[in-house]
Amino acid sequence: MNVMLAGLEGPLAEKTDDGPGTRRAIPVVERVAVEIDQSERERLAACADGLLRNEPGLGQSGFFGPAVRPGLCEAPGVLIGDQREIGLHARVSEQVVEHRIALVASVGDTLIVERRNEVFEDHLAALLGIAPLETVAVGPPRAGSPVSLPMRLHGRPDLMDRLVAKARVAGGCQVLPHIGTGAAWLLAGEIARRAGVPACVAAPPPRLTRRINDKIWFAELVRSVLEPQALPPTFAAFGPAAIASRLVRLARTARKVVVKTPDSAGGEGNLAIESERIARSSLEDVRRLILSLLRARGWEGSYPVLVGVWLEDVLASPSVQIWVPAPGLGDPVIEGLFEQRVSGDRAVFVGAVPADLPPDVEARLCSEAMRLALVLQRTGYFGRLSFDALLTGRELGSAEPKWIECNGRWGGVSLPMTLGNRLFPRDGPRGICILQDKAPPLRKRGVEACLAVLGGRLLRRGGGEGVVPLSAGLFERGRGLHLAAFANSQK
Repeated sequence: MNVMLAGLEGPLAEKTDDGPGTRRAIPVVERVAVEIDQSERERLAACADGLLRNEPGLGQSGFFGPAVRPGLCEAPGVLIGDQREIGLHARVSEQVVEHRIALVASVGDTLIVERRNEVFEDHLAALLGIAPLETVAVGPPRAGSPVSLPMRLHGRPDLMDRLVAKARVAGGCQVLPHIGTGAAWLLAGEIARRAGVPACVAAPPPRLTRRINDKIWFAELVRSVLEPQALPPTFAAFGPAAIASRLVRLARTARKVVVKTPDSAGGEGNLAIESERIARSSLEDVRRLILSLLRARGWEGSYPVLVGVWLEDVLASPSVQIWVPAPGLGDPVIEGLFEQRVSGDRAVFVGAVPADLPPDVEARLCSEAMRLALVLQRTGYFGRLSFDALLTGRELGSAEPKWIECNGRWGGVSLPMTLGNRLFPRDGPRGICILQDKAPPLRKRGVEACLAVLGGRLLRRGGGEGVVPLSAGLFERGRGLHLAAFANSQK
């Protein structure tokens, strides 16, 4: 195990010489080492250079100001867990996991939310040893199309003045967003300009963020870096007629086909359809059916959409969790290989556990993921990254990985995984189980009542086992469970 950055905040912190581009609240722990020879590195560099020739501004962030760059620092942070800039989440009326980003908060950071939950915030601050956790609520969005939290801060001079004053006193600022969209970078640029200090953004530049979170762009990346067979049959459709005709052709070769909105997350934009239903319909009927189903999901008519085959010989759904340092600070680090749990006909994410796969399969997954990550690093990628795959075949020992999407942002696995590295810095969590289930009908209890029910099962500071509530929203609204459990063994 190679700990690039480890430790707790406060009196239990270990003395470390972290160097540039680090933050103690985000320990990066290498779990799997991958060797890539020089000739392969040269090929991967050529792939990255080709991407940059085709899109020169892909990894650039200079237009947000000379004092703003991707990176980590120990300056006071502005933490924003807003998901509204991800595909189908754009119009949600209220946030339910906005507190989750606080799992990587440090002393002196400011958490920006729509709605405070002081009970949860106090519990989390005590667990992390950073009490008090400074939290600012901007209130619910206005009716109509909700605006993301970073953009709404620009309309709150009182809050902006506070953030600028804190950055000026500290001599710097860290913006740590759920996803590195233009709004987060604009916020960093504004704070840096007004405070006259440098600002780091813990995310890739916006254009690269947008591309890598696009399932169609990612499919092209897989084709060029690995091979066409490394992903399921996948196509881009640029209009209703193209969707219908492609689905009809694919329906002749598979029992089930799929349409995906390319920038959605967690399976929310998946539309799986039995091929028999397509075969019985005319092209016009298929077109109307797909459009009506997509609109029911919240899709607003943007193209292209992804059309493909829904694989059915799936044995597992692994996810490779990676940290990508800035260029010159080392190779990407594989921090974990997890098996995701999914539910329903859309394969919606409901949780994850560490993967238990044959060694050859794990080695192949990590080797291919490292190749993809090296290409992205050369294009300017920085920060949290994960690749999701499906293992297909008759048995795990001979399973073939099919890469389906990339999450170029913090998420439901990376945040609790990082929390485990932070709370157990010497050897990491020996067992972890993540649960994010929005399905079970629960009555509204409030976070205080949920903490009381968990009682002695809660993980306390200095403890070795227990449950950590990851956010407040699902509990508050009676809409599900959002937990991670840490224990001495996976069983």
